[in-house]
Amino acid sequence: GIKGTIGNTYYQGYLRRRDYNYSIYDTLGTGWQHENYIGGFIRQRFSDSLSLDVQGEFSTIDLYKYLLRPTYKGLTFTYSSQKVKPDVIQNYYVGNHFLWSRDLHNYRVDKLEVTYQFKKGKTSARPFVGYDFFKDMIYYGDDATPMQDDKTITAPSLGLNFTSAWRRWHTTGFVKYYNPSDVNIVRAPKVFWYQQLYYESHFKNNLFFQLGADMYFRKAYDAYAFMPATQQFYTRQTNSTNAQSVVIDAFINFRLKSALLFLKVPAVNYLLGQNGYFLTPDYPGVQTTFVFGVEWMFFD
Repeated sequence: GIKGTIGNTYYQGYLRRRDYNYSIYDTLGTGWQHENYIGGFIRQRFSDSLSLDVQGEFSTIDLYKYLLRPTYKGLTFTYSSQKVKPDVIQNYYVGNHFLWSRDLHNYRVDKLEVTYQFKKGKTSARPFVGYDFFKDMIYYGDDATPMQDDKTITAPSLGLNFTSAWRRWHTTGFVKYYNPSDVNIVRAPKVFWYQQLYYESHFKNNLFFQLGADMYFRKAYDAYAFMPATQQFYTRQTNSTNAQSVVIDAFINFRLKSALLFLKVPAVNYLLGQNGYFLTPDYPGVQTTFVFGVEWMFFD
């Protein structure tokens, strides 16, 4: 590959090749497969407030990936499209519990997003609106085996990323609303909210510490179930609802020169007697415990 800068233009270009052979106990196999790719990236700065990113990649097996992102001041428009090849496991699998051989074809994912970044003092926010398109989506069905949908699934979204600070207090977080047209195949909570709040201080310019908490909120939704035999998530139809949950992790960090010491208490709010939560059906989330450690850089 090559990369470089010409005036206000940054560029990258590359060629790559992938060769692989996959077989399972002489039962199923792909034989030797060969894939060739050509791609590149360009960033053009027209002025301090106007820029354009263009990225593309194409292959000899009907795969592509491209992106277009113009930015004017704080306003950014992003369009990306990608044609994705099925994973090998989605076409071929042999195990004690499952056996399948499929002929699934490439699927397509398109994304549109408009964002606006603004800042005032120590507060910044980035609201966004998005729209996702999924065509010929591959997923694991109710029997935990691969399936391919033949329709287009749409998923509008909107949300906000934000950070702020007041004296020694800091907060950062984001909230997102997501509403797929087919919630059986594309499963996600309609509302997710993450918030971090911490107090930060220094002692004599040597000891630095943070004391705070991370909060995660999600609305109830039908979640993907997990199949241990294949290590894949699938769309189980019964007993798949994850209840609405709030999880709060408390933490304290100390830094002394190049050494970092930290203590974290995951799910500290469940010490108050609340019921636990599930990451996915039948798999409970992390219970209240203590995690601590040290990170030490042996150089200045």
